[in-house]
Amino acid sequence: MILKFRFYLLLPLIVLQGCANTLQNHPDVVSARANGVPIFIYGKYVDTPNSAGGVGVKFRFQNLSEKTIKYVYFEVVPYNEVGDVAHSEIGRKSRAILEYTGPVNANEYVPTAYWENVWYNSQINCIELKSVKVEFINGDLRVFGEDELRRVSTKNTQMLIGDITESCDYKGE
Repeated sequence: MILKFRFYLLLPLIVLQGCANTLQNHPDVVSARANGVPIFIYGKYVDTPNSAGGVGVKFRFQNLSEKTIKYVYFEVVPYNEVGDVAHSEIGRKSRAILEYTGPVNANEYVPTAYWENVWYNSQINCIELKSVKVEFINGDLRVFGEDELRRVSTKNTQMLIGDITESCDYKGE
């Protein structure tokens, strides 16, 4: 199942422009661009479940290429607090493919890509990113599997709240 959403501009244009300029000069972004990485992911976030147990997902990313992105597909899996894969109470799905519809112009920063109620399970507290597929307007495709995701993310970026390749393993005793 592919979930679609619409992009809502949540920040004033002046703030967005300021963040984008700061991010473009970050050493990790400069390195990724120099290595031909087309997309840089700054963060992934799972919402606190709503009153019905619906859990939303957010991503922040930037198009580092000179081409316009048509679609980005984020493949994600939810986990509970003890590190087990969580399934939605509606439909029993766990893995989801989240489709972001562009266009995302060259060097454009997307501060909030959001999908509401991806799963219904109040135990979900973490997601792992399994793959990212980038489709450009001209038909070119780039796919990044689990082993390649470190090339499109960082845990050192000041704008990042959490490492997008962080494991959802149980971190207790």
